[in-house]
Amino acid sequence: MAKKKVYQIALVFIGFMVLFPPYEILGAVSTEVILGNGYAFMLTLPSTFEGRCCFESRVDIGRLFLQVLIVGIASFVAERAFKNENKEF
Repeated sequence: MAKKKVYQIALVFIGFMVLFPPYEILGAVSTEVILGNGYAFMLTLPSTFEGRCCFESRVDIGRLFLQVLIVGIASFVAERAFKNENKEF
C-alpha cells in the first residue's frame, strides 16, 4: 500500500514539473546567450525580459530531466524504505 502511495505522490510531483517546466530566455541577437530563467506554465512561456519584448523562450530540458530523475530516485529510495519497514513487523 505504501509503495503505491509513494509512486502516486511522485507522479503528482512530476506532473507539476512538466506543467510548470524550467525555461530559459534567449538573447535577441544570439540564441546561445541566456538572459534569464525561471519557471512558467508550459503554454505561456514568457516573451519579455526586463520590460522589453520579442525574446524567445525555451524549456530547459536538461534541468527538467534532472528534476524528474531526482524525484524518481527519491521515490525509489522511499519505496525501499517502506518495504524494509514493513518486513520488520
